[in-house]
Amino acid sequence: MTSRTEILMKQVRSSPMGRQLVPLEAGTGWPMPSRQATKLFVKLPFYGFRRGKKAGETHLTPPFAIITVDWSNGLPVEYLNLQVRSPDPKLDWNGRVVGMFPHPSIAGLKLSEYKKQRCALLKMYDELFDTLILRKGLPKFWENLFSERLGRLMEPSLLPYYEAMEPDFFAKFLAASEEVARND
Repeated sequence: MTSRTEILMKQVRSSPMGRQLVPLEAGTGWPMPSRQATKLFVKLPFYGFRRGKKAGETHLTPPFAIITVDWSNGLPVEYLNLQVRSPDPKLDWNGRVVGMFPHPSIAGLKLSEYKKQRCALLKMYDELFDTLILRKGLPKFWENLFSERLGRLMEPSLLPYYEAMEPDFFAKFLAASEEVARND
């Protein structure tokens, strides 16, 4: 069963705003929650990619835009061009190649296994977003599993950009991922 988060990501891409402002060859990055008062919003970053010279090699460029949507109804509420208004001016947001896909932690996976792991993580995002709306906490084991999955699938070359876009979220979950790895 497809997660609400994945459906939302596809809806944003196929919406008039998504079709007009996001090139077809752009990738949709990992969702980021953003709470404002009693509302929960989901920020969807878009990054560039292009095929490398070798088969299966993809060059990644930094996120260039964020479309923010209301989690409760999927309506877009904001478009942010990161090349004009970057959250961290020390980082280069202008489309130079910063990394490769697949990255080392997933390089040995078959595409079907990567998609399975991605789907499992996106289903966990559903739980995370629904819990944030209720302003409840999640069990530590759940946070550790989410952190582990996010840490494994996160593109290391894009991590500084994610940390600049939503520092608290990524500090919490990727720091937990590193802590879990140390305790194994």
